[in-house]
Amino acid sequence: MRTIRFDQINEYVRQNVVDLVVATALEAERQLKEASPIDTGTFKRNWQNDVGIKEYSASISNNLPYAERLANGWSQQAPSGWVQTIAKNMQLYAEKQARNIEVSD
Repeated sequence: MRTIRFDQINEYVRQNVVDLVVATALEAERQLKEASPIDTGTFKRNWQNDVGIKEYSASISNNLPYAERLANGWSQQAPSGWVQTIAKNMQLYAEKQARNIEVSD
């Protein structure tokens, strides 16, 4: 087990939060692409990930004009609510990853 000096706690926590945000955003993007309905593949390729390290935030979007319709079940390949289901799964994913953070060498 690693010992962290008191003056290093802030950086240790900050780095773990950054790592958690990045890992969760990448996993969300992976799941969204995997679950995306496919006709030509344009929708699946258009997912964009914007991770704001300073703000400890991430945004994943698809700016195609028909993206909202697909997210709401317009395609028979993906049921209505599939994007919201993935978002809820990411909450559980982040909680699980956070529990795995520990002080180690």
